[in-house]
Order: sequence, then structure tokens, then C-alpha cells
Amino acid sequence: MYKVTHPKAPAIMRDDLEKVLMEIGDQIPQYRNYLTKYSLMHGQAGVSLFYYHLYKFKGEEDHGRLAMDYLRECVTAISEESDLGITFSYGLAGIGWLINYYVQVGFVEEQEEAIFEDIDQLISNEVSRCIGHSMYDPMSGYLGYVNYLFQRPHNDTVVNTLNNIVEGLWQTKITVKENTYTWEAFNWDFYYQDAPKEKYNLGLAHGIPGIIACLSKIYPLGIQNQKVKDMITGGVAWLLDQACTENEDRQYRIPSVIRMDGERRPSRLSWCYGDLGVAVALLKASNVLDNREFVEMGRELSLNSAKRSSNEYNSINEGGICHGAAGNAHLFFKLNKYLNQQELGRASEGWYRYMLALRRTDAGVAGFQSLQKDHASGGFNWFDDPSILTGAAGIGLSIISTLSDEHLGWDAPLLLS
Repeated sequence: MYKVTHPKAPAIMRDDLEKVLMEIGDQIPQYRNYLTKYSLMHGQAGVSLFYYHLYKFKGEEDHGRLAMDYLRECVTAISEESDLGITFSYGLAGIGWLINYYVQVGFVEEQEEAIFEDIDQLISNEVSRCIGHSMYDPMSGYLGYVNYLFQRPHNDTVVNTLNNIVEGLWQTKITVKENTYTWEAFNWDFYYQDAPKEKYNLGLAHGIPGIIACLSKIYPLGIQNQKVKDMITGGVAWLLDQACTENEDRQYRIPSVIRMDGERRPSRLSWCYGDLGVAVALLKASNVLDNREFVEMGRELSLNSAKRSSNEYNSINEGGICHGAAGNAHLFFKLNKYLNQQELGRASEGWYRYMLALRRTDAGVAGFQSLQKDHASGGFNWFDDPSILTGAAGIGLSIISTLSDEHLGWDAPLLLS
């Protein structure tokens, strides 16, 4: 098992980070209309999570009330909204995860089990529908439900659903060679007609590292352990076989995607794609399988990532968690907790400084915006964004983690806890 420490931000930067954190807390309510349908990643559920942790960090009752207000909106939506959907990132499963999380940390009282039993059954039905379509995507597909199911009592519905998830992955795996497995990219065509033509996805958010991280969460539950272990080790073997050694100028090791024509796309440095997410998956696998080799592989990827200094290839131009400076700062912070390497702590510091430098004086939530596709124009534009995944709430949660003395579980939906 790897050592867990709790490094802290330097005193000088702590003041700057805390100032930004409080500005985010003050300003998010002004951007309520920018939130997406109560969801965990882009809606009220995620903002509630931010205010809960801000309340625990600062002890100000107004933040606790805001956390509860946003939660009540989500609970009301469960009974009144007909188009919430079920996905973890954008629907009922994510709201259910938040309520369970609040019960576990003592922020709300135990809820009526019937609410969760209904969600359990909806998830079970959705998993049965998805597993034949390679729809494993950890954010939008059936693997996203693992975070919710992990919290639940292991009743028949939950256990059967987890068994179906394992079976779905087992049946759709591709045996490349002995003890080496991969999976074809998530079938976005199921949702979008003009989906990207990817054969294999190597990002934590949507691809093989996400599968490894989710299976590592399932393994301690004792569900089909041999199959789960074989898929973890076989997935790691395939992933590391894709490592690049000839691109020292770009510095990445694992490509982001492999396209249908065999092209290996370069990898940015971020949570969603890149070597940092792969390192997280390796460390999760090493933790449950007690595999020192995986630890050292994760260490090598982490330390190499800490050397990446050229933003031409890092491609980080915004502050958020998904593919922004706060995400990299948080990942290096987490990796440093696991590996206790000074280089990772310095890298986290550097990315927080870069995040602060990205703030604007004329726009954004506390000066932060996210670059998103503008469906009206077809191009990309800057938007004010209060969400967890790409916006200010996620930046705020990242700051709280590095300033706090406690282990915080808010990043479990990102496969980081």
C-alpha cells in the first residue's frame, strides 16, 4: 500500500487562494441561470457540494444554507421534473450520490429508502440497456453508476447491477494477446450522428484508465473478483503497451486516443486526458491489488508530467477541473499525497499560480470563464461557468482541498477518491 500524506500550500499563496475562494463563494449565486438542470457536474447538485465544503472549511452558516437550498432544488426536481435523465454526470444518479454523500458526512438525516430503491431500479434497467453498446463511459455511460452503487447497501438490485457491469465489460473486452485486454471507444454514435471516429480512448474521463479506476472500486466489494482482477491487470498491460518514447519534445507518454486509421493523437496535460489521469488509475489499481509495479509506473508518469513546462503541448488555457489549471493542480496535489514526492508538490504549486494568472478582470465568476462549444455559431466561445466540472465551483473545491487539513471525498465522482 502506498503512503498517504497531507501536503499544504505555501503560506504566501494560501492567502491568494483563500481570497479567490471567498470571491467564488460570493459570486456563484449571481450565475444560477448558467447551471444545467440540477446535475452534479454542471448543475445545482455540484454547486451544493461546493457550498457544503466551503461551509465546513470556513464555518459560515450562510454557506451551509446555500448548500441546503441547492440540495432542496435537486430533491424537488426528482419528484417534479420528467426529463432529468438517469446518468451520473447529468441526472438522477449524480443527485442520488450527493444525497448519500451528505448522509454519510452527517449533513442531512437518513432519507426514505424508497427514493433510492427507485433510483437503484432505474440504474439497473439502464445498465441492461447499455452494456451491449460499449457504452461504458465513466462520465456518461454505465460505469458512471459505480460511484452511486458503491455507496448503497448491497441489496439484490445493487449487487445484480454491479454483476451486470462486470459482465458487460468482460463480454466486450478485446483480447489483444495473452493477459492483455482493451475496449473499443465509447459508442457516441448512440447519442450523436457526427460522433468522433475513435477506436480506443485513453483518457480517465472516457476511456481505458476510467475502466481501470472503476474496476478498482468494484474489486474490494468481492463481486466476480477474478474477472475484475484480470481486467484490471489486462487493461493496465494494454495501456502501458501504448506508451510513446519518441516524443520527448511533447513530453507525454500515453496518447489521448487512437483513431480508426491507427493515428495516435497527442495528449494534453489534464484530468480528462493525459498521463496524470493514467497515473491515478495505476495508483488505484496498485492500492486494491497491492501491486508495487503499478505504483512505480504511476510514479514515473507523475514525475515526468511534473517536468512538462510548455503550454504549447499542455494546452491549458482555463481554470477549471476537467481540462484546466485547477484540475492539474489538484491532480498533482493528490498524487503528492500518495507518492510523497517534492516535485509533485512543486508542480501543484505552479499550476495554482498559473490558475491565478488566468483570472480576468472584466468577466467570469471570480474572474474565471470556460471555453465551450457555441452551438449557435459552431465555434468555441468563452462562457461564465459556475459548475464543478469546468467552472468556478470545481476551482473552489480544488482550493479547499489544498488549504484544508482533512481528507475530502468530493472528488470521488472524478475517480480521484
